[in-house]
Amino acid sequence: MLTKLFGNSGKALFLGKTKTMSYYPLKSIPDYYSIDALLTEEHKLIRDSVRSWVESFVMPQIDEAAQNHTDIPGLMKELGNIGALGPYIPEEYGGPGLDQISYGLIMQELERGDSAVRSAASVQSSLVMFPIFEYGSEEQKRKYLPKLASGDMIGCFVPFKSHIEMWPPMLEVGLMGGVWVM
Repeated sequence: MLTKLFGNSGKALFLGKTKTMSYYPLKSIPDYYSIDALLTEEHKLIRDSVRSWVESFVMPQIDEAAQNHTDIPGLMKELGNIGALGPYIPEEYGGPGLDQISYGLIMQELERGDSAVRSAASVQSSLVMFPIFEYGSEEQKRKYLPKLASGDMIGCFVPFKSHIEMWPPMLEVGLMGGVWVM
C-alpha cells in the first residue's frame, strides 16, 4: 500500500509530514531489564547468531516479500539450517537439543525481523513438532521430526471450534496446481 502511495522512495507520511523511513539493522538494542546478565554465554551466542542471520537473510528480503504478498524463497529450509525449527527437539530426532530459554531467544530474534517468520518457526516447532515429540510413537518421531526440523517437510495446524460447521474431518485436502490446499 505504501509503495502505491509513495513509490519506493523509502519515505512515508507521518503526522502530515513526509519522513525518510529508518530500517534495521539496529546497531545496538537496549537491555532495559538486564536480561543479558541472566543468560549463559551459550544463550548469548545463540541469540547473537540468530540476530545476525535475521539481519543478513530476512531483513533484506522481507519488505519486498510483504509488499508483493510472496514468501521468502527457501525460508523454512534456512530456518532448519540455523536450528530454529524445533530447537528443543533432541538430536536423535533431528533437532539441536537446546533448552526452552534458547527457544525463546530464537523466537524473539526472529520476531525482531518479522512476525510472520517467527510465526512460521513457532507453529512448526510448537504446534506441529512438539505434539509429535510428546505424544507420537517412536516410529512417528523418527519418520517426521528430522524432516520437520530441517525444513524439508512443513507441518500445519488447523484450529477449529466444535460448535461451528467446519471441523477437521470435514476439510477437503488435495493437490491444486502442485500445491496442497485445504
